[in-house]
Amino acid sequence: MKAQMFRRIGLGAAALAVAFLGTPMANGGDPAVARTSVRAAVAAGACGATVLKPDGQPWTCTFVDTFSTSALNTDKWIVQRTATSNFTTGEPGGARACYLDSPSTVRVAGGNLRLSVVRKATAFTCNASSPFSTKYAAGMVSTHGRFSQTNGRFEVRARIPASRIQGLQETLWLWPVNPTKYGPHPDSGEIDFAEFYSLHPDHVIPRIHYSYDPATVNRLTSTNVVTSYNCVIDQSAYNTYTLEWEPGRLTILVNGDVCLVDNYQADNTTVPYAPFDSPFMVALTQALGHGTNALPADAPLPATTYVDYVKVWR
Repeated sequence: MKAQMFRRIGLGAAALAVAFLGTPMANGGDPAVARTSVRAAVAAGACGATVLKPDGQPWTCTFVDTFSTSALNTDKWIVQRTATSNFTTGEPGGARACYLDSPSTVRVAGGNLRLSVVRKATAFTCNASSPFSTKYAAGMVSTHGRFSQTNGRFEVRARIPASRIQGLQETLWLWPVNPTKYGPHPDSGEIDFAEFYSLHPDHVIPRIHYSYDPATVNRLTSTNVVTSYNCVIDQSAYNTYTLEWEPGRLTILVNGDVCLVDNYQADNTTVPYAPFDSPFMVALTQALGHGTNALPADAPLPATTYVDYVKVWR
């Protein structure tokens, strides 16, 4: 999803590789220290009720944020800023979002992380390697430099904006710590375990990115099945989106129901379970749409995604 955005706005795969790497880390820039500090704060049972693996063994909580404080926990999250990453969404010739670290786009309140896209009264210059003028600002956070994990169970409970017309896009996703380990996107992987388009408000459309031969897609064996259009949600309510990541298999659930199973077989490497054999970070994005889902000038804004919690187990 993110690579598609970059290609559509002309930034290219090289810019995608620095979308996170261009942002500063906490704790002096040492990701190992940052990950240790987060993990040390996770107590047994911190993720709530015990959740069992398919083999009957319990998952172990490794990361949790219920957003019960009055501000974003910067030991766990970093706010995306276009000025340091060049990350942007939308259309280059139309509505285009500038990602800001601002209470109008990213804030914690009422037990939720609130990620918003807003329309300013007047256009402003969005600082980037190629500055651009826009009226739109948006919010995104990630665990870059704070937390990452290979395999496990990742879960987000969230409510998307109420808009039922084109223009908005929201994504709950995982991105590799080393985005070029097996080559440029999509060779090194990306897991959009929940992706929303306001043009299709009653569905979530997950998408798994890696290199594979389309001729090998087999829905009977769930081989290289990278997306699903059958994941129904209640747009007016909080829904729970879950990824269970095992060696060789990715399973996506919506409100506890299996929505997509992919027994992935990448064709750009012979390494077992590649490219999903390495640590990925968590990212949460409120975005502007593109193409047939591009934002019209009269779209109602602001629009906010409310995230109730993020939980990760191993």
